[in-house]
Amino acid sequence: MKPSFLLTLFLCILAHAQGTPPDPVYSFDPAVVHSPVPIQTPEIEMPDQARQQKLDGLCALDIVVDRKGYPQNPRIVRCTDPIFAENSLKAAKKYKFVPATTVAENKRVPFSMHIEISYGFGPDANSVHLPRPQIRIGILVPSQPGLSGPDSGGIYTLSRDFDTPNSFPKIERLVDVGFGRAAFSLGDGASCIAALTIDETGHPTDAQITKCDDPSLENPVLRSLWKSQYSPAILNGKPVPIRASVHFVCEGFEPRPTP
Repeated sequence: MKPSFLLTLFLCILAHAQGTPPDPVYSFDPAVVHSPVPIQTPEIEMPDQARQQKLDGLCALDIVVDRKGYPQNPRIVRCTDPIFAENSLKAAKKYKFVPATTVAENKRVPFSMHIEISYGFGPDANSVHLPRPQIRIGILVPSQPGLSGPDSGGIYTLSRDFDTPNSFPKIERLVDVGFGRAAFSLGDGASCIAALTIDETGHPTDAQITKCDDPSLENPVLRSLWKSQYSPAILNGKPVPIRASVHFVCEGFEPRPTP
């Protein structure tokens, strides 16, 4: 069966240019820079071992697209199997892009981005099976006490004054809606912090991103927060609505079983 392949580009979405003058390296920000556009993509060779085993795969890489539109310094972030790494590095070096340009001056600039190279067979090349992400999630509690009563909406802010047995709100069941998948292109430890209100029935409301290592994680975190299940905070023996910060971390991926 003839293998088919898919290249997916992921832009590292940051708010500001990175690097130091006189040669900053930019990342995606539509107000500042037009991102590179791929115009030449090489044929990707399936490793012999993967072909023999009919093994699909995915590699995430970081590259810098230079002012001439050529990729520089390709670096493997992770692969579903190490046998795909060498061919992915070779392929990444053969890409050609329309270079990134600044919005204000239309000046060509270096641009840092993530790419993914996918290996698959037949019609299922777009749906490579990924290893299971190792996700840690927890509710952050301020180190200082500070219970000052509810706000005008009757919602408390989580503090050390809730630090009694079973008084904290709890995440009873995490539902990962794309957080692990988005974190695949990032290094181990990719994380987000979000603010969330959990009402007296344990229902989540008003989720907002506070900070993320990469903006590609933001929507998956919000979707995961809405789908997950919680128990409410308890104050003086009664459930109360609480505003708390939730920390998501992808610590890595479990190895795929050997076929």
